[in-house]
Amino acid sequence: MKQEEHITFLVVGATVHSTEGMLHQTLLLEEEQLHALSSSLDRDPNVSGHLILKTCNRIEVYCSRSGLHAGEKILQQFYELLQIEENLVYVHINENATRHLMRVCSGLDSEIIGETEILGQVKCAYETSTRANKLTPLLHRIFQKSLQAAKWIRTNTQIGYGHVSLGNIAVELAMRIHGNLNRKRILLIGAGQVGKDVAIALHSRGAPHINVANRTQKKADELALLINGTSISFDTWQEHLDASDIVICSTSSTTEILNQDAVARIIGKRPSRPLFLIDLGMPHNICGTAGDLESVYLYTLKDITEIANRNLEQRKSELALAESTLEKKAQRVWREIEARNSNNKIYPTLSTQEC
Repeated sequence: MKQEEHITFLVVGATVHSTEGMLHQTLLLEEEQLHALSSSLDRDPNVSGHLILKTCNRIEVYCSRSGLHAGEKILQQFYELLQIEENLVYVHINENATRHLMRVCSGLDSEIIGETEILGQVKCAYETSTRANKLTPLLHRIFQKSLQAAKWIRTNTQIGYGHVSLGNIAVELAMRIHGNLNRKRILLIGAGQVGKDVAIALHSRGAPHINVANRTQKKADELALLINGTSISFDTWQEHLDASDIVICSTSSTTEILNQDAVARIIGKRPSRPLFLIDLGMPHNICGTAGDLESVYLYTLKDITEIANRNLEQRKSELALAESTLEKKAQRVWREIEARNSNNKIYPTLSTQEC
């Protein structure tokens, strides 16, 4: 990184898109690893505040800088954490970093353009970092303004027109296959954020019978309570396959947990009932050839992404409006920051409800 003298705010990150899919395996990071990175940033005298954003498709570190060499050290830690090459990591600074965050919050930097889940994930990361006193007034201001910008985009453009939510797309596909969901049985294997979003969407559209299995039983219990479902032991989920009409897999397993033989056995016991499989795992949780079987409908995360982006052509004019608006908002925010910096003023902190 060259000439850091004027860097005040920077983001270092990588996404599945930026690494051409290589990050899927890398993103299977343990909480302990992220905690260790956060602790290291806390101890770094060149870093005055930070926020780590991790989703199933991205990991980013947002920092405010108080020393000349913060960027180089953060980059090095990032390379070591992800164990990927330097050219697969992106860095944005100051106004560009602000615009990047606004695009992330608005769903413009997502695999599914205009998707809505990312805004909630950013809010959650912001609130968590706020409670942990990780943020400086500068970071508070930038995140608040970015959340406000995302709200403006969603209110004043149709960039999110159509079923761009992963959960909504899953519901639409399920209803195409099964029709009314109020008598269908659903098995969710893995209670991470992606699986949780799909389960909540299915429940909201009338699916009352959802079994939840997760390696950490507490997470399964919490999600089951949220959707009025049933928590089951992770060791017993295979016993529930035969009765399930929809099976959602979103575990962090590095190998397939559901093979073609197992799916064939299920269909053999209920030939008149179709089986809808949603594989949200990275790497895949379900054998790809299972979808070739009679009455089996298999969709992967890639399939759902492609469905979401099919109507992107209809939204291109809205996309241009959103991009130009965020460009202006980022410029305005950064001019305000530079003006306040020159006058040594402190930024007022808004509550998260005002964002």
